[in-house]
Formats: sequence, structure tokens, C-alpha cells
Amino acid sequence: MISWYQRPAGDSALKLIGYMLYTSQNLEDEFKERFGVSGDGSKKSELQLEKLNAEDSGVYFCVAQRHGSSLSEQVVQTPAETLKRSGETAKISCSHSIQSYDQILWYKQSDQHPMQLLGYMFGDAAFPERGLNVKMEGSANKDKSCTLTVEGSSLSDQVVQTPSFIQASPGGAAKMTCSHSIQSYNQILWYKRSEHGELTLLGYMYLDNSNPEPGVNVLMEGSADEGRNCSLTLRELSVSSSALYFCAANVNNYEPAYFGKGTKLTVLETGREPVLPTVKLLPPSEKQCRSRKEQENKNKRDIRKKTLVCVASGFYPDHVSVSWFINGLRVREGVQTDGAARRVGESYNITSRLTVLAKHWFSPQTVFNCTVDFFDGNKNTICFDSITSQTADEGMGREKYLTITQNAKLSYMVLIVKSCLYGAFVGLLVWKLQVCLVISDVNHQN
Repeated sequence: MISWYQRPAGDSALKLIGYMLYTSQNLEDEFKERFGVSGDGSKKSELQLEKLNAEDSGVYFCVAQRHGSSLSEQVVQTPAETLKRSGETAKISCSHSIQSYDQILWYKQSDQHPMQLLGYMFGDAAFPERGLNVKMEGSANKDKSCTLTVEGSSLSDQVVQTPSFIQASPGGAAKMTCSHSIQSYNQILWYKRSEHGELTLLGYMYLDNSNPEPGVNVLMEGSADEGRNCSLTLRELSVSSSALYFCAANVNNYEPAYFGKGTKLTVLETGREPVLPTVKLLPPSEKQCRSRKEQENKNKRDIRKKTLVCVASGFYPDHVSVSWFINGLRVREGVQTDGAARRVGESYNITSRLTVLAKHWFSPQTVFNCTVDFFDGNKNTICFDSITSQTADEGMGREKYLTITQNAKLSYMVLIVKSCLYGAFVGLLVWKLQVCLVISDVNHQN
């Protein structure tokens, strides 16, 4: 049997599209109109997509299974059930005995929701999804144990701010909303963060009462109560209105405030149109990790690291987010992205770096992908670049060692031969000189 899954762009949930059980086709209802699967589940299967649209962007997976028997029997997960109070920590362990398998993926399955990827272990390296309050430890190799720790969630997760990006024209208006599910909290504060990081209070909602700051041209509506929506409308926009805006749920001056994830507003300059980014993924430097000290200490080879650099340039406005993927799985560990895009002339640039263990970079046929999600005011466009890892470590392998030693032996033999020839030549010259001297003495005596 071959099953097909879809993971939409910017999401960690996997959706089952359908599967081929031998030659029997089975599609999920939501995919029947434009998707199709064909082939033979015991040999080869194909996925077809028709009338593509932006919502089809994402990563697609196929999974081969043996009907009636599965290697899943060699995967052990404990405990089967766990009961915890809100805010407590839970641990789950997983191990396997499948030859050559070196990854363990962790998923969350909620009622009436698709599976959500929490992260994965690749060998001894952990790659948890950001913002999910999970930690992964151990190893994904055969007969090793991997542990997932689920920690108590932050109350900031209960503050929802939308949309993430807004693009508007000068003189227009922009509206964003905020809601929370924090018990007893009844205030929502609105802030504007400047490009220098300073927060300016625009006003706040207390229950159903709006309290904007004097001189600020904004409109606040709705309610700050739990489960209600509060909106902020910015009026008579100008280029200086471009900034990052935050909402925060609060209850009084003594309790902490919990912030939403922010809304980035860009007011377009007169006459400007959106421009897509150009994405270039640069491989690690060949000289990285080549210090003599590390090469002399064999134990340190396991901790050497390689850094890939992704550069997105030439785009406008600066509504972008950068993501990294290894073999189709999103990576958050080891990622360092510029805090904000940098203005260069009439456009913006942004740089992101991914640092991985050297052994992962040299793992054969590993695909590294840098994806830039660009919002032009109406839709999101995915731009990306990929490279495939090298297939051999730059360290001193057996073949390289043998080559070097053979070359050294050959050079040494050539040097010995040259030395012998040189010695013979010098000896010949000395012998001739002695003969000449003897002949000269004989002639002189005669």
C-alpha cells in the first residue's frame, strides 16, 4: 500500500490525501475534486494535481506500507497513557530496532484535527518545532531511546492577533484584531514598535470601553473580555505608519501582560509595486572546521559544524519570513535569521543561516532547502533555493590517506633514484679527473 500526504506551506500538520491498496484507489473527500492517485500500491504510485492554486503550495509525502504486516511492530512507545495537570510536564519515550533507520518524528493528534508535527530527532540531533514548548533528547538510531518532553504552555499562546501582514496605500486605513482566552483578563493594550525597537502605547480596551492615547488617530472597537474580539483601526496612513503593531492581554498593573505575535504594516511608497525576492542558498565554506587542533583530535570530529547561508534580495515591501527544510522536514534548531530585512537602495535584503553538524552536511543526498514566504498585500508567494549535500567528508578518509601515502612513497623513490644518479655522475667526474692527472704526470716525466 502507498499513501499520500500533504503538508501545506507554513504549517506542520499532515493531511492524508489518499492511498493505493494494490490497484484500488481511495481518496479523502476534500481532495476528490482536483486530486488523483493511480498505479499499483505494491510497486509504484503517482499523485496528480489539477487546476493548481496558491493553497496547493507545500510538501507532499508518500509512505509505503505492507498491508497486514508492518515494521511498526519494531517501534516501541511508552507510556500508553499519561495523566497530567495543566502546567505540568509530561515525558514520552520511543525506540526502534529497524536496521539503518536514524530518524524519529513526533506528532500530536488532537480530536477532529490533522496530525501536527512537533519535531524530530535525526541521529543524536534534535529539531523541535518552534513555539510548541517541547524538548527532544536521546538518539533516533537503532536500539537507542528518544524522549519527548511536553512542557506547560505559555499564556501568550492564548493571545491571537491577526493578520500577520498588512499592506496599504497612503491615506488609507488598516485594521487588525486581537482576542484571548485567559480567564479573568479584561484589558487589551495596543502598541506600535518603531524600527529602533521602542514601544509606543496607542491605547487600550477595558471591557467594552475604548481608551485611545491623546493625539493618536486610531479607532478601537469590540471587547477585551475573554473569548471576545477587539480591533484596532489605523486611519489616514502615511509611510511613517509602517511598523510592527502588538496587542497584549492584561488584567491590572500587578499581573504580567501577554503579547500576541504582532502585525507588520507596510504603507507603500507612491508609485511602488511589490517585487518578489531572489533567493540564493550558499553551501558551507570548504575551510570551515579545518583547524589543525580539531583534525588532530579525533573525538572532536563529531562536534564539527557547517553553516549554510541563505540570501533573499531585491524584494519590496519587506513582508517576508524565512524557513529551512532538511529532506522536506522543517528545521528550527540552529537557525539564525536577521531580525528585520535591511533596506538597500529601493529594495530589501534579508539573510538567514543554518548551522548543522558536519556529519549531516556530508550525509549522502541530503537536501537542504531555504524557503522565503513573500506577502504582496493580496497573496503569499513561495520562493526557494535548494542544494544537495556533499557525499564525502573533507577529513582524512582511508582512500585519501592511501593516495597520499602512495604519492609520498613514489616521491621518496624518485628522490633516491635521483640521488643515486647524481652520486654516479659525481663519481664519474672524479674518476675522469684522476685519470687526467695520471696521464699528465706520465707525459711530464717523459
